[in-house]
Amino acid sequence: MLGQKTGVAKRIQETQPKAHPTHCHAHSLSLRVKDATTRIKLLSDTMDTAREIATLIKYSLKREHVLGGTKQILHNIT
Repeated sequence: MLGQKTGVAKRIQETQPKAHPTHCHAHSLSLRVKDATTRIKLLSDTMDTAREIATLIKYSLKREHVLGGTKQILHNIT
């Protein structure tokens, strides 16, 4: 997005010359985390498993209800 010739920052500066482009630190962090989770097998496997569990629960109202009840029980314990 910071492309000096055709990026969004360039177009914004054409409209407002005083605008100062900066890198999005949240996006940079997100890219680094994604890179780490794909390079480190344990993290990659963990993320895959979490994604599969979320998908399993997401497509079943019964499972969502059971999870909600379990969360309530755990919340009451603490």
